[in-house]
Amino acid sequence: QGWSGTAQALAALGRPDQALAALAEAVRRHRASPWSHLFAARLLLEQGRAAAALEEAEAGLLLAPHQPELGVLRISALAAAGRGADAVAAAAAWRAERPDLAAAHLAEGLALLASGRPEAALSACARAARLAPSGSGEPIAEALACQDAARARLGATPQPRRAIIHRPRVSEEVQPLGAASHTTRSRRPAQE
Repeated sequence: QGWSGTAQALAALGRPDQALAALAEAVRRHRASPWSHLFAARLLLEQGRAAAALEEAEAGLLLAPHQPELGVLRISALAAAGRGADAVAAAAAWRAERPDLAAAHLAEGLALLASGRPEAALSACARAARLAPSGSGEPIAEALACQDAARARLGATPQPRRAIIHRPRVSEEVQPLGAASHTTRSRRPAQE
């Protein structure tokens, strides 16, 4: 975990190449951990290195085949690599296999959006937002951001949202390395 922590710190300091080197060392030392692959895939995708991100996401999925964020990263990397049809097909297959999983709908929405199909993307992202577990800040925020991007492509104005501060309860578990842990999130206005 030390190398992965070092990689996260380096990435936060804006040194992604050094972060990737630390992650490569983490993978070399601890091959059984999918989190290094997840973080590397995320960093590589942010750098525009879609083919390498796809390799990392797929390596992580070999270790943790049901890890939703790795699935989303794999499909996002396919789309970013110019393989939009493959991304849409993979996302649709995942959604058909796991219709209850918000991440599968989010991945489909992102693939559809990248493939120039904002109306279908809006629908998929709306399903992702509805299916995201209550209190799951990042998945809901990603689904809402996807909806906003689809609306923008359709020429509509994004819906205003209220940001709230999320303070973890003592009973909440610490997330594994590489899992998101944001302190703010968006949510729909409460029913009054």
